[in-house]
Amino acid sequence: LVLVFLYVNDIAGNASYMYDLIRRTMETPLDRNIGDSSQPYQNEDYLTIMIAIVAGAMVVIVVIF
Repeated sequence: LVLVFLYVNDIAGNASYMYDLIRRTMETPLDRNIGDSSQPYQNEDYLTIMIAIVAGAMVVIVVIF
């Protein structure tokens, strides 16, 4: 009974979330391109990715040796 109750509550939450997404999509004007961004692309993401790759490689080397 508890699992059924949790399942129904989870579905109700997801349904309201989906209805909210559909409502926002319907309210978005068709002439507005949401893919274009006025903000310049930042290189901070590349730096973070490179640091993560180097750190991961160092961990692999330390584990192997």
